[in-house]
Amino acid sequence: MIDRLIPKYPMFLSLGFLVMVSSLFFLTAGRDVVILVWANKLFDGDTDQTIFKTTQIADGVIGNFLKTWLFVGLSLIKVGIAFAIATIVRNLRATGRVTLDAYASAGVAEADAARFEEPWYGRWFPRLVVAGFATVLFALVLTLWWDANLVFLKRAEFAGQTSGLGWESYLIIDRVLGPVINGVKFFGEGMLILGIATGLATIITNLSFQARALPFLTRRAMGQGAGPMDEPPRPHFPFGLVILAIAGASLLALALPLGMVQAGFGSWVQAREFDGALSTMGIRVEGILDRSIGPAINLGLGILFFAIAYLLLAIIRSLREQRRAFGDAVADLTGGAIPRPVVEPSLWPQRLVAPLAIFGLLVVGFFFFTMTGIRGFNFDSLVSFQASGATDSAGFQNALRLDRLLGPVIGATRFIGIGALMTAIGMALVTIVIHLRATGLLLPTGFSMLAPASRHEPVEAEELTVEEPMALAPWDLLRPHLAGVAILVSATLPVIILFAISIHRNLAEQFAGFGEPGAMSGLFKSSFLAVRLYEASWQPFMLFGMGLILYSIGRFFSTIVGFVEARHMVIEDGVVTIAEAASGGNGDNVAVNDAGAVVASPTGATS
Repeated sequence: MIDRLIPKYPMFLSLGFLVMVSSLFFLTAGRDVVILVWANKLFDGDTDQTIFKTTQIADGVIGNFLKTWLFVGLSLIKVGIAFAIATIVRNLRATGRVTLDAYASAGVAEADAARFEEPWYGRWFPRLVVAGFATVLFALVLTLWWDANLVFLKRAEFAGQTSGLGWESYLIIDRVLGPVINGVKFFGEGMLILGIATGLATIITNLSFQARALPFLTRRAMGQGAGPMDEPPRPHFPFGLVILAIAGASLLALALPLGMVQAGFGSWVQAREFDGALSTMGIRVEGILDRSIGPAINLGLGILFFAIAYLLLAIIRSLREQRRAFGDAVADLTGGAIPRPVVEPSLWPQRLVAPLAIFGLLVVGFFFFTMTGIRGFNFDSLVSFQASGATDSAGFQNALRLDRLLGPVIGATRFIGIGALMTAIGMALVTIVIHLRATGLLLPTGFSMLAPASRHEPVEAEELTVEEPMALAPWDLLRPHLAGVAILVSATLPVIILFAISIHRNLAEQFAGFGEPGAMSGLFKSSFLAVRLYEASWQPFMLFGMGLILYSIGRFFSTIVGFVEARHMVIEDGVVTIAEAASGGNGDNVAVNDAGAVVASPTGATS
C-alpha cells in the first residue's frame, strides 16, 4: 500500500496546505466571531440566553478541534515531503543499479564488488512516516471524543447539574484527555520528522556512493587503471546525524508518557476536589509538567531540524563531489581535450546554513534550560500562596502575573529558533537545486564527449564549468519559504508583545476589583476580549506560517524529483553506451530490459 501512495506526494502536499488554510481563514476566524458574541453577552449580563450558552460551547469545541486539526494539516504536508524523498530515493537506487549492472556486464570486476546493503534507515523510513501519520489521526479521533464530552459537560453545567457521577466523569475526562492528546500528537510528529530525516540519510548513502562510483567505474570501463580514483567507491553512512535525529524524536516521544503522568495527577487532583480536599503536591506536579512539556517538545523539534539542516549539507557535499569527480574523469578520459571544470568551493546560501542552524538550536536550548525553570519555580511559589490562603497578597498577584505572562512569551519566542532553523533548511535547499541544475548541464555534455572517446573517435570539446552558478538559484521557490518565516516571527514578536500587554492590563483590573459582574470597567472588558482573541488566534497564525514553510519545502523536493528523474535517464543512456562500446570487441553488448536491469545483448540493441 505504501508503494502505491508514494507517487501521490503532490496530493498530500496540496491537502495539507488546504487544511492549514481552512484552519486559519475559516475555523480560527469563526472562533473569533463566536468569542465576540459570548463575551459581549457576558458583559451585558445575558448569560441565561441560549445564544450565550451555544457560543460558549462552540468556542470550546472549535478550540479543542483546532489544536489537532492544525497538526493534521502539518502532518499531511510532512507526508508529502517524505513521499517526495522516497521518490528521489527510488530514482537514486535505480540509477545505481543501472550503473553497476551496465559496467558489470561490460566486464568491470569492481562493479559487482562495489554493491552494498542499504542500512536499516533506508528500509524503514517510509514505514515511520505512515506510522507517525496514523498516530496523528488517532489523536484526531481522541479529539472528537474530547469535544463530545465537552458538549455534555457544558450542557450539564448550564442545567445546574454540577454534582453526581455523570458530572464528575465528564469533568475528569475533560481534564485527562487534553495532555494525553497532546502527547499522542507529538509522538506521531516525532516519527514523521524522523522519517524525513532518515529519508535524507538514505539519499546521502546512495548519492555519495554514486558520486564516487560513476567516475571510478567509467574510468575502469574505458581502460584507465591508474590515478586518484584507484580506491574502490564506498557509500557514506551518516550514522552520527541519524543518532542525533533519533535523540530529537525521543524528546518528542516523551510528550506521551509525560502527558499521561500529567493526566494521572490531574485526575487525582480532581478526585480530591470532589471529596472536598486539596492536593497541593498533585497541583504542583501537574502544573510543572504542563509548563515543561512544551519547551521539551520544542527542544526536540530544534534537534530534529538541526539534524535535517546538516543532512542537507551532506547532500550538497555529495553533489559537489559528483560534479568535480565526473568532470575530472571526462577531462582525463578525453585525453585533455577539455580543461578540468572549476567547481566553486561553496556558495553563499550554503555558508549561511551552519550559522543559522547553530543559532536556532542555541535559542531553543536557551528557553528550555532557563525560562522554563524560572516559570516552574514561580509556579511552585504560586501554589504555596494558594495553599496558605494568601491570594490577596502582592506576592500572589506578582506570581500569577509572571506565570500568565511567561506562558505565551516562552511559547512564542522560542519559535525564533525554529524560524532560524527553517531559514537554514531553505538556504540548503536553494544550494541543492543550484547544484542539481549545474549537474543537469554537466552530465549530458560529459557523456556526449565520453561516448566518442570510448569508441576512440575524435571528441568535440565543450566547456564543463558553470560560470555563474547563482544564476541557477530557485528564488521563486524560496520566496514563500521566507514569507512563512516572516509570519512565524511576526506571530512571535509584535503579536506576543500585544498579548502580554493585554494580559497585564486584564490582571491589573481584576486585582483592583473591576472584574466582577456589575462592576466591570471598560479597560477590563477590552483587555478581557483581547486576551481571549489572542489566545484563540496567535497559535493558528503561527502554525500557518509553519505550514507555509513546510509547503515550500515540499515544492523544493518536488522540483528535486524532476531533476533526479532526468539525471537517471541521462546516466542510464550514458553508462549503457560506454559499457556497450567497452564490451563491443567481445561481442557482448548490453541493453536495459523492461524491469530496468542491464543484461547482455548479442544484437547490441539498447533502450
